[in-house]
Amino acid sequence: MKLDPQSHPTPKKTRSSIGLCVGFLLLCCLQMPLLWGQNLTYHLSMPKPHTHYFEVEMAIADWKQEQLLIKMPTWAPGSYLIREFSRHVEGEMAQDAEGKALPFEKTTKNTWRIDTKSIKKGSTVRFSYRVYAYEHSVRTSFLDASHGYLNGSSVFMWVEGLQNQPTTLKVTPYAEWKNISTSLPTVGDDKWTRTAENYDLLVDSPMEIGNHHSFFFIAAGIEHEVAMYGERFYDEPLLSKAMQRMVETTAAIFEAPHPCKNYVFIVHNVSENNGGLEHLNSTSLIVNRFAYTTQKGLLDFLSLVAHEYFHLWNVKRLRPIELGPFNYDAENYTRQLWISEGFTSYYDELLLYRAGFISQEDYFKKLEWAINTLENRKGREVQAVSESSFDTWIKFYRPHENSSNNSISYYNAGTVYAALLDITITESTKGKANLDDLMRYLYAEYYQKKARGFTEAEFKAAAEKIAGTKLDDFFEKYIYGVEVPNYAEFFAKVGVTLQVEETTTLDLGARVGEEGGSLVAKGIDKGSLAEQMGLNVNDEILALNGFRTKNINDFKNIWNLFELGIEGELLVSRDKVLVSLPFVMKAQKSLNRKLVLSTSEKELEKTQAARQKWLTKAQ
Repeated sequence: MKLDPQSHPTPKKTRSSIGLCVGFLLLCCLQMPLLWGQNLTYHLSMPKPHTHYFEVEMAIADWKQEQLLIKMPTWAPGSYLIREFSRHVEGEMAQDAEGKALPFEKTTKNTWRIDTKSIKKGSTVRFSYRVYAYEHSVRTSFLDASHGYLNGSSVFMWVEGLQNQPTTLKVTPYAEWKNISTSLPTVGDDKWTRTAENYDLLVDSPMEIGNHHSFFFIAAGIEHEVAMYGERFYDEPLLSKAMQRMVETTAAIFEAPHPCKNYVFIVHNVSENNGGLEHLNSTSLIVNRFAYTTQKGLLDFLSLVAHEYFHLWNVKRLRPIELGPFNYDAENYTRQLWISEGFTSYYDELLLYRAGFISQEDYFKKLEWAINTLENRKGREVQAVSESSFDTWIKFYRPHENSSNNSISYYNAGTVYAALLDITITESTKGKANLDDLMRYLYAEYYQKKARGFTEAEFKAAAEKIAGTKLDDFFEKYIYGVEVPNYAEFFAKVGVTLQVEETTTLDLGARVGEEGGSLVAKGIDKGSLAEQMGLNVNDEILALNGFRTKNINDFKNIWNLFELGIEGELLVSRDKVLVSLPFVMKAQKSLNRKLVLSTSEKELEKTQAARQKWLTKAQ
């Protein structure tokens, strides 16, 4: 039964005690009179890290509101999904300056209202709480006996109306921990006391706390810290030099003073998971600890470094207008993530080539993979890349068995369309401009000059300005529509031929996997033989043409005996009921695209300037 919060209001709370080590927190407050004299200050502690609880106390002074509303973000910028961080909050308590409990109530899923009628307006109010942190990802926070990691939006609340006030953060680490890595500036020489210009910067500055190892390098005119948590297997001088090369190659695109005073890479070296999340002056990365021991693993890591570092400009400063100032209460919709993430994905591979880590042939293989991934996905027939961006809140982070049929990735599609737009600009300007020039123009015009994001219309106008031609067809067909580009025509503009191979296979059109000793259907492709015969997701595949199939190899061995037009029967268990699915074998087509550098002297001469500009390589 679902209760109506309006008809069943949450009772007011007047707790006088709680297991938050309050005495310790108050002692810290008394020892820091200057610190706590600010409008808004935070104290973060972790006295029992093995329990996975961060403890937070906020001190609010000089407030002028009629009531104090304390709020918890529902999502983390850069990861577009409502994650309901307040579900991990407990032990809330409100007090006045003397430590007397103040009444408060929770009014929404992420809002607490403090009753301030009994105290003088502007006097200090303290609000404390615990946050359970045990999800190891770049989007959330994690605390255990070995270290603490914070993504600020999952730990720190804000005071409604004071988001733009400067804040101070005092960190009390677990007794045995000596190190903290974050891009927030220190107060004097005290590394445990940090400041932020506003709430946005506070939560956009992740922290690694523990006994991790850091190394440093200078690149693009500023110091970079690489904070390494976990067992690691790498050659530090070699890795430092490679990261420095990636940083400088990336920064060179924008031809402007570096926007950061310093930059921090927080790297978690673990056995599982991978990924990254961008922040204004830092990034968090999760990497397999053995990645550095192979050429592929190292290149994948450097590509991740390039991706998150490129975000330093693209999305953290140069951004769609909808992505800032943030509304932490709800979804922030935009149709331009194909630019923010897709362009960044395009550059993270191109930058590997520009920096000299991969060959042109290797780069073409990566671009070929991106095109094939997009064009062999059924969802590209129904979802435009702009729609994929808009629907990220309900689709991208929540894939299911039918996702491949009704959606595409704005990362993948954005990569492909970034390449086509890059080629369009280089060809239309006869090699005088490329996508770099568009990024520089947008950065200067909207971040540096206007100090705001760009609209969809403004982005299109900027692209047309740099290309020197109208792009109505490009946007209508590919960005807001689902038309398949004529890839051969596009790549011919830069002297690259595109060979398209259409192969025919006798494919079931279902994704199957072994589960609990059985073979189970996990996904059905739209228009496939599996769909036509009536196979359902979660069907247990028992037999094919009378032969028992207990694993994938059994199934493949029997399937490979079929020829076109042969009749067959699939026996499945559906909710423990046997179902027979007769079928006639049919062919399924798949596309293979191969990018080949043109060897025609005539074509090379005609397209040389455009191709050289497109594949601009660092010197």
